[in-house]
Amino acid sequence: MSTYTELKGLRVKFLAANPDPGAAGDVWYDSAAYALKAFVGRAAWSAGSPLSTKRRDVKGAGTQTAGLAGGGTDTPPITYLVATEEYNGTGWSAGGDMNTSHSVHGQCGTQTAALAAGGAVSATSPKNTVNSEEYNGSTWTEGNNMGTERNQCGGAGTQTAGLIAGGQTEPGGKEDATEEYDGSSWSEQNDLSTARSAAATFGIQTAAVHAGGEGPPTVATVEEYDGTNWTSGTNLPAARQTQSAFGTLTAGIVAGGNGAVTTVLGYDGTNWTALPSLATGRYESAGAGTSTAGFLGGGAVPSPTALTEDYNNSFEVVTAGAWASGNALGTGAQDLGGCGIQTAALGFGGYTPNGENETNTQSYDGSSWTEVNNLNTGRNSSTNIGVQTAALAAGGHTGTAYIANSEEFDGTNWAEGNDINTGRTGGGSFGTQTAGVNAGGYSGPPGVLANVEEYDGTSWAEVTDLPGIRGEQHACGTLTAGLVWGGTSTGPAPTMLETSFEYDGTNWTAGGDMVLKRRFGGKCGLQTAALCYGGQSIPATVSITEEYDGTAWATNVSLASAVFKHGSATAAPAGIALSFGGSPRITATEEFTGKTKAETGSTIDFD
Repeated sequence: MSTYTELKGLRVKFLAANPDPGAAGDVWYDSAAYALKAFVGRAAWSAGSPLSTKRRDVKGAGTQTAGLAGGGTDTPPITYLVATEEYNGTGWSAGGDMNTSHSVHGQCGTQTAALAAGGAVSATSPKNTVNSEEYNGSTWTEGNNMGTERNQCGGAGTQTAGLIAGGQTEPGGKEDATEEYDGSSWSEQNDLSTARSAAATFGIQTAAVHAGGEGPPTVATVEEYDGTNWTSGTNLPAARQTQSAFGTLTAGIVAGGNGAVTTVLGYDGTNWTALPSLATGRYESAGAGTSTAGFLGGGAVPSPTALTEDYNNSFEVVTAGAWASGNALGTGAQDLGGCGIQTAALGFGGYTPNGENETNTQSYDGSSWTEVNNLNTGRNSSTNIGVQTAALAAGGHTGTAYIANSEEFDGTNWAEGNDINTGRTGGGSFGTQTAGVNAGGYSGPPGVLANVEEYDGTSWAEVTDLPGIRGEQHACGTLTAGLVWGGTSTGPAPTMLETSFEYDGTNWTAGGDMVLKRRFGGKCGLQTAALCYGGQSIPATVSITEEYDGTAWATNVSLASAVFKHGSATAAPAGIALSFGGSPRITATEEFTGKTKAETGSTIDFD
């Protein structure tokens, strides 16, 4: 094996740490590890954030950081979907609905210029369509129809140079027809050599691959298209159908397939190579991206799923975001207040297992909960602002009354402060102990509120109202950069809200809409990086997490268990959240760590 002394005459960097910034192919001598290293790609799948709607028979387009999943079906009963979701590499957000529900259709293109064609649109015969649609990043518009009606067809290419091949015709016949799209019209081209449906199709209009499928039987046949003719390619190692695919003719990926297999294969234009397996076997998923960065979303396992997995072949090792169990609260509670960060949090008040309004206060150090001095006034659903050593609890409910009482915590004791002007519960609160905001909530009467109050460390003062009444909402941020979202706008039969509003210390302006309407969820972060997790979306309690980037909401990894009326470390950065307690007066704690990437050098061994 060569030594560094022998190589020193070459232009190899001598470093005590990885190059920063690094690039693929970098080579250096690691003086700390006494080894020659390089940045070499490593292939791996990691958990991504789930779709907001579970679905199978769904198709993908775009890239890992600008992806698209359109149409599909859910069961039971079988429901054909028009919903489109967009992927930013971290989470899914709502896109524009398709004009016609498509499932097992052909789809290709990018997130801002996609094409969908054919597919099944009904559970009863005749169920196929010749319809095609184009997507511009927000809206689907009708395009000209294909010549051959079919479902389970393969799609490749772009919106202005698209390709549809194979498929299934009524009542179950297999199709060999190929059609090209020029951005306006479809034209018949030379047929596949083997008629089949449910094959994996990837590439561009002049260099495409059509792999596997059902004849019947299920086949391993591979054909390549050069823009004119189909010719035989190297067969798959085993017969397979309903798999997902993305990439190019010389750098393609085929993943999953019938039987919900986890198998993943790479194609270099000549040979198939086994790649790292999926964590969850599936078929009929939306797949898109490149051979170095792709994703799979949804599919059947065999029931419809919302699960997403990301594929990366890079020297950057991706660690998926996750919620993990923390140590339990000493006393279970729901509707409790919370503040602080994940490693220094405070939980106070709420309902106890006996149904009493709690004065209990508990402190979390990132490992365990400890009882500390109690509130002076028992309450639930109060304002919760600040950090572990400078917290504020104001208003709330005692079970019989909406209270205005305000208390400050200094890390040891609670002390009475000046009352809030309007006693309330379920308001959206954010800021610090000396610069806090409480927006909306419930009082009785008048009921649901729009009024907003600010606290300066001494007194509460009325400021600009919310644009509309709301209670049971979520909030985070600072006095001059706050965010309020979700909640309800009416009382006993609540109208769920998905809207959000941003506060600049004076005025409220509309922010992006949530993916899911909800109330009673967890919350933390800043106006430009907020997190909402769990909560209630009538009629169900949910585990779904969403993240806000200052413009739009997108899904993130879900809580391990659905929960609502839980406490939050409200001052925590969106990437390290904390959830504790919840209905029905539970003790569970969950900690969130966001997705990370780290450059990892590989040792070069000359033996």
